[in-house]
Amino acid sequence: MIETTDKPSTRGHIAPPALAPAEVDLMLAKVTTTALPTDDATRIDVLRGLEQLKCAVEGAQAAIAVAFDSSQRRRAADRGVRPEKQGEGIGHQIALARRVSPQRGSRHLGLAKVLTNEMPHTMNAARRSHHRMACHDPRSRDGVPRHRASPGDRRGVGGRC
Repeated sequence: MIETTDKPSTRGHIAPPALAPAEVDLMLAKVTTTALPTDDATRIDVLRGLEQLKCAVEGAQAAIAVAFDSSQRRRAADRGVRPEKQGEGIGHQIALARRVSPQRGSRHLGLAKVLTNEMPHTMNAARRSHHRMACHDPRSRDGVPRHRASPGDRRGVGGRC
């Protein structure tokens, strides 16, 4: 079932329907079961589109992780959990959902919080699939261009996420 929010936003617009697990399953099925293109021009167009989709997915994952963290902390506070204990296990739950190690789950959550709280323009660009964010290193969030980094310092530059 797709849950929708029909409350007007602060700007008087109706909020779009929430993303539902069934919709994600449909997108995954389409990507994994559809025949691949047979001509080079279409291959390049599909590669570009998949990259944009990947960016949008990364942005959605970050936004969902931050919302989940906030919700879980709020629920813990309502149960009387001490503030320093309220975030325990959240990174592990994110790791389970993303099928990564608990350490990576916590890193994904940390990056998502940085993007949401300190780099909202980057976060919005990712959600609109204009910017790939998964490999960004939180230490580089001050906007220092790569060519101005100290010589030999390649942390967060290139390679796998």
